[in-house]
Amino acid sequence: MNFYISYFADSREVWQFSNVQPDRDDFIVINKIEDLGGLDVRKDCITNYKVNYDSLFDKYYITSKVDVSKNTSFFEIKESNYADIFIIQDFISHKWKFILSDRWQIDENPEKLYFSICQNNNPNILIRLIEINFDTLYYSKEILFPFQYEIENDKEKISIFTHYTSINYSYKKNYE
Repeated sequence: MNFYISYFADSREVWQFSNVQPDRDDFIVINKIEDLGGLDVRKDCITNYKVNYDSLFDKYYITSKVDVSKNTSFFEIKESNYADIFIIQDFISHKWKFILSDRWQIDENPEKLYFSICQNNNPNILIRLIEINFDTLYYSKEILFPFQYEIENDKEKISIFTHYTSINYSYKKNYE
């Protein structure tokens, strides 16, 4: 099976991993999973990788562009009744709701939180990135983001991921 790594030609930063050949020219083909340069497509953030060219072997290859000692994995947010931050995909108002729980008790607050709205169960197909200033959420207790894309109205095609794992999250869908 072939894997296709799509990248931006100017920066060589990877933006997509797929088993379907893209209809653009900026991609490389990986025939063996061993040639993925340590990339674990089930948990790593694809944007932490870039494509390089080896002139000696006349070959493109994938490599990490970040310090691998840091946590670069994504965490998929699932439904839970116990959370510090509740994320609601509201199909009635067509908005994302980020709600800070009353039980918030973490001493060190992050400056910003990033949430990746992705294709269901696949953090490598980014639909939208939501950035939240934590102080704004802390003082307002709720932040709303209107849906921007039609796919955000789909009840089955969305998953939410984050890299900040020291907070408990819950992702719920509101149909009523």
